Amino acid sequence: MRAAFALSFRRLAQVALVKGDGLPPPDVELAGALDNLSRALGDLGLHTAALAQAREGVEIRRRQVASAPGGYEAMPADAVVNLAAHLLATGDTAGAMEHAHEGVALYRQLAAESPHGSGPDLANALGTLGLCCARAGRWAAAREAHAEATAVLGTPACPPQTTISWLGSQPTVRVRI
Repeated sequence: MRAAFALSFRRLAQVALVKGDGLPPPDVELAGALDNLSRALGDLGLHTAALAQAREGVEIRRRQVASAPGGYEAMPADAVVNLAAHLLATGDTAGAMEHAHEGVALYRQLAAESPHGSGPDLANALGTLGLCCARAGRWAAAREAHAEATAVLGTPACPPQTTISWLGSQPTVRVRI
């Protein structure tokens, strides 16, 4: 039932994009729909399916950036961090760490260009990076990423439904992505 819902949602997104009506190009809308679909699938616990949708969305967004520099930088950052979360949920810690680093770098670039709008997104990306580091056993890097995320927000920062408790020098991390 869940998989049928997800496939129906994807097909509906593709059919709705055929019309146009002065909206952004269909690939922009499809990338956003895929990102939303990946989040919904992840919420349903269908992490492998979510990962496939997130990967496709990131590929579309990378093509957008390559074809129109300066137009879509914020979208890839969000999509890359989402992909990192799905990679982490499916056990690909190395892939998740790579994409989390990329997402943090993109958000840092955006923060340097416009410091007023990207703080929460940067903090979320840093939180995801911290979770990746913790999963990889890189405790100092995890603590550093979460400390920076907290400094950016001014309050403790973790992605939704994530708890981290520090016992000595090693964290206990519980994540529901």
